[in-house]
Amino acid sequence: MTARIRVGVGGWTFEPWRDNFYPKGWSQARELEYASRKLTAIEINGTYYSSQKPATFAKWRDETPDDFMFSLKASRFATNRRVLAEAGESVERFVNQGIAELAHKLGPRENLAAPRPGQKGACEPRFRAREAAPRPPAQAHR
Repeated sequence: MTARIRVGVGGWTFEPWRDNFYPKGWSQARELEYASRKLTAIEINGTYYSSQKPATFAKWRDETPDDFMFSLKASRFATNRRVLAEAGESVERFVNQGIAELAHKLGPRENLAAPRPGQKGACEPRFRAREAAPRPPAQAHR
């Protein structure tokens, strides 16, 4: 297996990029299509705030080149807990929301935890780890 360095960003829907990074007049609905041809990876931030539908993941998979990769930000309901060991149900919901639809484009999952009160640098996350979280069940889109 050959290692590959990917260049990406966190998200693709940024108003300041319109008529700047994206060509003038480019449709907002096609921003992922464009960005995925200029970068090799993009983080999906929306998974931190809410669950997505399997059809949404499938749409993102189909709009991007075959060798493209997504990283996913884990749900805040799984990571922003006083006792992370109690996050099992939320982690399972995150893993089973349909991320398997990304198939071979599914990359790392990022766990971004909220700061603890009184922590030095309280606006910084308690930890930030990219890790091999449980893979979702295999689906037909491999």
